[in-house]
Amino acid sequence: MLLKRLELTNFKIHNYLELEFSEGVNYIVGDNGVGKTSILDSIFYLGLTRNPYNIPDSKFVQFDKDFFLIKGFFYSDNDSPENIEIQYHNINGKKVCRNEKLYKRFSSHLGLIPIVFICPSDIYELVYSQENRRKLIDQILSQQNSNYLNALQNYQKLLQQRNHLLKQQSLFGKDFSNMLNAIDINIIPLNEQIYKYRTSLINDINRSINDIFYSISNINIPISINYESNIDPSNLENIIYDNRGNDIRLTHTTIGIHRDKLYFLFNNDDISQIASQGQQKLFIIALKLSMYQWLSNHYNEHAILLLDDIFDKLDQYRTHKLLDQLLNFNLTQIFITDTDMERINKDKINNILVL
Repeated sequence: MLLKRLELTNFKIHNYLELEFSEGVNYIVGDNGVGKTSILDSIFYLGLTRNPYNIPDSKFVQFDKDFFLIKGFFYSDNDSPENIEIQYHNINGKKVCRNEKLYKRFSSHLGLIPIVFICPSDIYELVYSQENRRKLIDQILSQQNSNYLNALQNYQKLLQQRNHLLKQQSLFGKDFSNMLNAIDINIIPLNEQIYKYRTSLINDINRSINDIFYSISNINIPISINYESNIDPSNLENIIYDNRGNDIRLTHTTIGIHRDKLYFLFNNDDISQIASQGQQKLFIIALKLSMYQWLSNHYNEHAILLLDDIFDKLDQYRTHKLLDQLLNFNLTQIFITDTDMERINKDKINNILVL
């Protein structure tokens, strides 16, 4: 997928902005506070219909305005035009259109424009939060596979219903066994399906992440992701049934893929305990580049890569190594924001935009 033109109206700092982009590396340069990150945020919106930070859409409306509008003009890998428009109004909410046709469900758009975003907040959010690690895995798989997205959405609905019944039974002593049985019959195969997809993705990432990490860091230390789940697909029905009494006591579901854990290992130890901040950043970059590579290899469209302030706190050697690694990928389009135009070799840049 290739983004040729972007139009922003009342989006964060930008009253109106129109930009043209090219294939390859688009390098967006400017001082802090001029709206570089806002451009990447808007591209993320065009791919996933939401912002990268899980905050209200209203926070992206320019001050004293009541709406924002994002227009993206794309070409698919087979040169078909795809025009995406996202409008948010403080009163009327959000609308997403593809080629002037309104989506009834935002999830129907997910996967049309595959995107991987690397931003400064990743280190804290991913190194120290299991929930954010699961969300990242879900985000990548949902873009690649609509079956996974449907399974995840159905699982979340059933989980909410199950937890409500558990709470009601605990508080009021009513017997909801029949209703819980009906939910469990449907939630068990969803657990198994989601577990299978996650296991496959993690195995694929572990086959590539070490090489990418070494290529951008020159640090010869093994890194990996360890995926642990409290479900046993071969005996899940019995496990869930046997644990129901405990679930009623605790008023929530304790067995299932919503409790999955992903451990980031640096030299076979927890990254948060042993790695420096610089090493943590390089780990997260390698992880997301592995996901970018996986997404492009398992989808009929090349993913767009967004890198916000990626070179900050990296020395010149690793800056050059990272850019070389990016160019080694079969990239269609990459967006990089930076404050220093002299940081990298301009001969490797296809398009420079100065704000």
